[in-house]
Amino acid sequence: SILRLCKSEGLTTCIETSGMGSRESLHAVLEYCDIVLLDLKNMDSQRHKWGTGVANERILQNSKAIYHECKKKMRIRMPVIPGFNDSVQNIDAMCDFICNELGSDVAVDLLPYHDLGDSKLDRMEQPEAGRFESQTPTDEQMESLKARVESFGLQCHIGG
Repeated sequence: SILRLCKSEGLTTCIETSGMGSRESLHAVLEYCDIVLLDLKNMDSQRHKWGTGVANERILQNSKAIYHECKKKMRIRMPVIPGFNDSVQNIDAMCDFICNELGSDVAVDLLPYHDLGDSKLDRMEQPEAGRFESQTPTDEQMESLKARVESFGLQCHIGG
């Protein structure tokens, strides 16, 4: 309803999503959306499930639907979590997916990991879900990952 109202007033609309919703829900929301910020956390489905509790197949399929079927402008947002998804293999897999399955006009935002959400998990009575024993990546690590993404011809920013 809020997106519909904003569109009726001529405002540019944007959502941020994990991409885990049903295709029907996605299409209903995207009718009133101009830009999609989509999180990709890990390209390996088993590793994704270990870190998030769900596999990534639906997310990857939905990302293709957002871009190709719904024709929405998209930015990929990846929280960089050292030891979970900052490997060269994962970064390369993400960039290959973007270039080959989406489009080279899809920009990437690399978001340095922080543990600020842990207190929310405590309030949700999920003390172990989604917690990583990791440190915030250094500026040098982030710049190195940015250069790797850009080597694929993709636009990349650190932070969001």
